[in-house]
Amino acid sequence: PGVAGTVAAGPGLLVERVDNESPWKRLQAGSPLTPDATILGLEPFRSTLQFGSLEMQIVDRTRLQILEPPDTETTALALEEGRFIARPRSQLARLIIALDNASIELGLAAGVPVGLERPRSWQSGQAKFTEPGLLVFLTEGDLTVTAGDNTRTVTGPATLAFSASGELRERIDEPAPHWVLETSPSIDREEGGRQFLRFFKPDKPPLTSLVEASTTDSEELRRYAFEALGAIGQYSLIIDALHTPAKPEVRREAIVTLRQVLARGDAPAARLSKELAKSVSDADSAPLIESLIRGYNAPDLADDMIRASLLRALDDPDVGVRELALDNLMRATNRGDSLGYNPDEPTARGQQAWRDLLQPRARPR
Repeated sequence: PGVAGTVAAGPGLLVERVDNESPWKRLQAGSPLTPDATILGLEPFRSTLQFGSLEMQIVDRTRLQILEPPDTETTALALEEGRFIARPRSQLARLIIALDNASIELGLAAGVPVGLERPRSWQSGQAKFTEPGLLVFLTEGDLTVTAGDNTRTVTGPATLAFSASGELRERIDEPAPHWVLETSPSIDREEGGRQFLRFFKPDKPPLTSLVEASTTDSEELRRYAFEALGAIGQYSLIIDALHTPAKPEVRREAIVTLRQVLARGDAPAARLSKELAKSVSDADSAPLIESLIRGYNAPDLADDMIRASLLRALDDPDVGVRELALDNLMRATNRGDSLGYNPDEPTARGQQAWRDLLQPRARPR
């Protein structure tokens, strides 16, 4: 009673939080899954959950909440972000995916894998991120789909794109993406996963393990750790990393992670804004850092005020601001080099190179 499923044996890394006030705990094989719990799968792993005859393989960084099902034959989830593969082993299974104000019910045939994805991605300069819909990838066979009062049977291969309100927006008859068809990660990712797991010990909470992994010299393992810290809401640690001197690779990882936070919607973005305000002594710095994290596009450089602000930021006392300014300038101008500018050792020559690029002087006649 009160148990919706269990964690299946096998390679993987899952953490769970029963409510917003509780710490994140690692889930081991055989751990029970209870309604209202939030489950987070971490990259680069494929972790498997078992709900009766329905097997779910969580792929990379995926966050979902287990919901109370309407009956014992149905599995109900709220997919907040990420992707997973659903595969009934022995019989038809019903799966309900809750979106913001709607739900989609799927009738899955035995042995047929179906991929589900709710993508969230940062877009430079986007002031507000809309809630993403749901992508359903059918590899073969039939799939029964109920959205609202409308029920249809779809024959694969097919991709169905639903809006956040549960409306079917598009159907594409093409093969499913590779991650749905694969049964395990690549050899390189498997090795990366084994090395990442070395930081996780039975006597350590996941947060301690992730903090340790975030300081490793391995770029790959550090990226896994930063992504996970952002996903579990440790924004202050990521902000601190943004201000790390003499480690541009750490600052760049922090920038990527903070932008992923913005893509998760209004509530995480509001929390991040508060954390930024706490982290700086100058009241004007927090809005500047937040605007640089949101990013600027090439058309923005036509604005004199934005262009001047980015150039001034190259000479800011904070190395994090300087790193963000350089990132925005390189991205907006589509350049692959820094024009000789180094955020750790900014020189007048490097700053002038960017001024000359953005504000070319009039040529004498």
